[in-house]
Amino acid sequence: MCLCILYIYRTPDTYTRTAKVIIDESDQDATLRSIGALTGGAAGISGNTSVANEMQALASPDLMRDVVERLHLETGYVEEQLLREVELYTDTPVEMRLAGDNPQSSFSFTVSNAGEERIVLSGFKVGADGDILDEEIECAFRDTVHTPAGRLVLYPTNKVDNFVNDITVRWSNSSSVAKNIGRRLSITHPGKESTVVQLSLEDVFPTRASDILSALIDIYNEEWVRSRNEAARNTS
Repeated sequence: MCLCILYIYRTPDTYTRTAKVIIDESDQDATLRSIGALTGGAAGISGNTSVANEMQALASPDLMRDVVERLHLETGYVEEQLLREVELYTDTPVEMRLAGDNPQSSFSFTVSNAGEERIVLSGFKVGADGDILDEEIECAFRDTVHTPAGRLVLYPTNKVDNFVNDITVRWSNSSSVAKNIGRRLSITHPGKESTVVQLSLEDVFPTRASDILSALIDIYNEEWVRSRNEAARNTS
């Protein structure tokens, strides 16, 4: 019983969010139109491709990589709490940005609050098989810091007043993150006569799932417009 309770305590809930896409092939020159929102609504996509092609395009790893980069999902923030790690997403008190070329496929480190707008970076691990380094770096928020993972900048967020526990920052390249999200993305088509495609995504944060689906549809629409305009220029 104790082990069961511990497992439930340590395992976060998983939520599913859904978006519906209407494939409108009735007018090849129609402009894109949005007819709803996530979960219960739908977003319209116009074009002259088949539903199967639309589904394949929506599942494209390149498209999901663009989503990851737009939403800055390469970086995750985890707070160490009693007996478990808690991912923070929008509740993180700190935010990291790369300040130069970082060729590593992944890295992680710990951020501690040193007070007076200063922080300590430690426990650097570069690469999946890298060792945890002993180096500690004290700096201020907004400083450009040279670290074993490359040049980084850390910013306080509007949650910085809650910065008490150490935060583990984990970064992976956008292709790896996109691949991970793609495993949790389901794209289904209810039947041959239907022009509706349903996108479903599982995530521990329902808001992140909704953000990803919304960005996926937005970027797809943008790519469709770009391709259409490029084709028009080539034929003019």
